[in-house]
Amino acid sequence: MNRILVDGSGIRNMYQFHKALQEAFGFPDWYGCNLDALFDCLTDISEDTWLYILHAPALYEELGDGFERFVHVFLDAEADRPNLNLVMKA
Repeated sequence: MNRILVDGSGIRNMYQFHKALQEAFGFPDWYGCNLDALFDCLTDISEDTWLYILHAPALYEELGDGFERFVHVFLDAEADRPNLNLVMKA
């Protein structure tokens, strides 16, 4: 089982968030730092994987709709791959 941790406390924009996700998941260099690329990479994961986002309320404050779109993409990927799990913590 993979446990991926992303600390949202220092993230100020979607690009930084995508880079944090890329690093945490080990996404390839060609990762496009957009939601379509995120969905593609997430649905390639075959192992049980838990993504923990720390300071999620602060991240939502910074990213607003961008964070909401991320959650929707993750939930769509999770519907395709039930081995994906998202946990958001304050």
